[in-house]
Amino acid sequence: MLLVVTEVARQQLWMYQNNKQSIEDRIVSLTQPHIRPIVRGKAGKPGSSLLVMVR
Repeated sequence: MLLVVTEVARQQLWMYQNNKQSIEDRIVSLTQPHIRPIVRGKAGKPGSSLLVMVR
């Protein structure tokens, strides 16, 4: 756990010093350090989107 906290602190310091909002392979959970953030927003591809619901 100490290694994970140290890595999170290093990542946060790098983002602050470089005025960045994200970092590649950013740790988002102390208890599950292998989890990575979900990319959200537009995919950058033209066209309509589709929503399918199954009941």
